[in-house]
Amino acid sequence: HHQLTPDDQFVMARGNRYSSDGEWFTYAAATKGDGSLLERSRVYIARADGTDARTLAIGSEESRTFVKDWHPADRQLLVYDTATTTRCGVYDIQTETLTWFGTGDIQEKPVVWLPDGERFLAIRKAHITTTPIVYDCQTGQAHELAVGGSCSYAPTATDELVIDAHHVLIPRSTPTIPTEVLSYDLQTDTTTTLLRTSDGAVEPSRLVDPEYITYESTDGRSIGALLYRTSKQPSPAIVLVHGGRHGRASEDYHWPSQLLVDRGFTVLRPNYRGSSGRGRAFKQLQYGDLGGHDAMDVAAGGQWLRRQDLVDGDRIAVYGASYGGYLTYVQMV
Repeated sequence: HHQLTPDDQFVMARGNRYSSDGEWFTYAAATKGDGSLLERSRVYIARADGTDARTLAIGSEESRTFVKDWHPADRQLLVYDTATTTRCGVYDIQTETLTWFGTGDIQEKPVVWLPDGERFLAIRKAHITTTPIVYDCQTGQAHELAVGGSCSYAPTATDELVIDAHHVLIPRSTPTIPTEVLSYDLQTDTTTTLLRTSDGAVEPSRLVDPEYITYESTDGRSIGALLYRTSKQPSPAIVLVHGGRHGRASEDYHWPSQLLVDRGFTVLRPNYRGSSGRGRAFKQLQYGDLGGHDAMDVAAGGQWLRRQDLVDGDRIAVYGASYGGYLTYVQMV
């Protein structure tokens, strides 16, 4: 066998890709026992039999770096890192040169190369929005795809999203439309709906659009949130805390909120510090402070609700699952 990493490193689950000819593969590795494990990783390349393993000069020493896709001709890699916020890059294997795309102040993550090898599909996250974009590698310009809602991709999804040279699959949803699968025509910027879904939790005519609001936390930091209003006011309210620690409340379809609103509750979904969509610095505010200021952000959301006329201030609850469940527990103790 061939050892692929030094003894103090281990291979991570993401960023492991074979070239189309099956002769090479890439993988990401992080250092064991490193307190910054979630923030640091390196990209390696090796032959399929494990020989000729080497590190690629991608990203900074303080970032997580991964390969998303191989170029159709296997000469370049579509990569991303987290130096400041997630950004897209193209690494040329032969010349060992790296080109970054975008301004670096908005979170952008690559998805897949397009068949012409001159463009790639990516997603752009900003606060509560997720927008699909196509980058032109020659000009460096990004073209936003007009899908009329928020999009999302599975972390491992790559070439199965490409229908042909001019069409890609886009999963799209809005606060009032459950996930649909669209075929997007890159030449005409038009869409065709291939699949519609319905959870049946609430009649479509009773679904509501949330309002994006901001409020000050206990230390004065601005926290963004989605506010779902019910028709009968003043109403009981629920602060609904997202999980994932670095997840977020976004403008896609969220059936728990819609169900609660339909049952007469006002719902507030805060993006406490540590949530994605506001850059690496905002995410890192949570490090070393789990259940601290992020929990205060949640509590401040409840206090903001208490001051609103639309809410019965004596009937405010908090609910969450996973890390959101932990922050809910902190509110009680």
